[in-house]
Amino acid sequence: MTGPGAPARGHRGGRGLIKFIARPGDETALRLEARLRDLLDPDGEPLGVLAWGWPADPGPGAILNGREGLENAGDSERLREVLRLNGVRTTAQLAPSVARVRGYRVHLCDLEPVAVLKRMRRGGFREVPAGSAADRVVRAARSALYSTGLDFGAVDVVVPPKGSPAVHWVDPAPRLEAELLEAWAAALRALMSRHIAIADARRRDCRPSPASPLLLGADPEFMLQDTVTRRMVAASQFFPRHGSVGCDDRLLRRSPRPSFPLAEVRPRPHSCPDEVLRGIRAALRQALELAPYSNIKWLAGSMPFKGFPIGGHIHFGNLRPTTWLLRALDNHLALPLMLVEKTETAQQRRRRYGFLGDFRLQRHGFEYRTLSSWLVSPVVTRAVISLARLIAMDGDLLRRRVLTPAEAQRAFYRGRKAFFRPLFSALWTDLTSLPGYKECSEEIEPLRRLIGDHRQWRERADIRRQWKLPIPAAVWRPPAAAGGA
Repeated sequence: MTGPGAPARGHRGGRGLIKFIARPGDETALRLEARLRDLLDPDGEPLGVLAWGWPADPGPGAILNGREGLENAGDSERLREVLRLNGVRTTAQLAPSVARVRGYRVHLCDLEPVAVLKRMRRGGFREVPAGSAADRVVRAARSALYSTGLDFGAVDVVVPPKGSPAVHWVDPAPRLEAELLEAWAAALRALMSRHIAIADARRRDCRPSPASPLLLGADPEFMLQDTVTRRMVAASQFFPRHGSVGCDDRLLRRSPRPSFPLAEVRPRPHSCPDEVLRGIRAALRQALELAPYSNIKWLAGSMPFKGFPIGGHIHFGNLRPTTWLLRALDNHLALPLMLVEKTETAQQRRRRYGFLGDFRLQRHGFEYRTLSSWLVSPVVTRAVISLARLIAMDGDLLRRRVLTPAEAQRAFYRGRKAFFRPLFSALWTDLTSLPGYKECSEEIEPLRRLIGDHRQWRERADIRRQWKLPIPAAVWRPPAAAGGA
């Protein structure tokens, strides 16, 4: 068993591998170590560290289940805070009688379920198959584990009679028996093998070859305002539900006619950020044809109207989400963007939307949902798309995690830019060290300059002007007023 400072057993196979550390005497860890022996590093400098419930000292390699995540999980008050900040319901918010309802234990490794177990009335657990109920529980557990700052662990979840699932506890080193131990060994083997491949590529100053080409897509949202009354105008007044420009699914009202307040553009996915940008520009031109009015202002950002948060979701095709990639996106994309957002509306938006690591699985890959609508200008749009591609390609090489501590998460959700400005230089230096940085530096450097100048995007500006779209002279009149004329 590897304790603090003690070497793990195993053989090198001619290269540094992974160091496995755990609390001395942990029987589960001993069994896992025996099953992973061929991937473990007995001496020298490992390519990474897998910490089974015992904090690892910082080193040159990646740390799976880092110290700050373990500290969040080990302190009940801190755990409740990071879960609350990230919109994760906990049993502390339930009545005592409800909190004692039998629940589930979800075992997760790198966002993937290892097993979903239901607690039985007479004690013990039984495994439950995938399905709608299990999916809700897995989503809650996944959010809890990620928010805590962990790459793997078990999460206890309660499903009350009403409302969403509630998290009771996060365990970074669960006790395992029989078949569950074998399932965990297989999951950890896959995780470790992936990081060994990444570290090998880093050592050779190259990137791992993807199985399929990366595709980028997006559906940034915007809203419409009557410049005379200053009131919101529903996007469905002008735009269809579907197509390259259309309406988001959120309803303003259902009857007598469904009204959809949010517009969004949907460029065709492409491997090249500039092609995605061209698709966005073409969709905006199409939107102008459908809403050719001088008195209808187009607004982007975080929350153009009170109670209506909007987003700039980015789609990654042919790519699987991992804790490592999501944290790279949070720390090196969402955090820089936060530094140019309008602070007040961004803070309001994050009370319900834009949580760290927010993603949704899609058939093509996944959708990253943390960002507000960066459609504010073509300069910001180009920088965001290009930076997203850089991180998707090389993000496995990014190890800085400034957003894991509870204090940093608190500052992020409260929009405290002063907390992060001293950290920004190191984050950007990380980006400049990536293999693909030079090929996109021209596109993303304007974002660095905006941040360095302490600039904030103009959320009340008409994005048609920012995108240099010709503004027609025609004036729109509400249907009721037009009918009475």
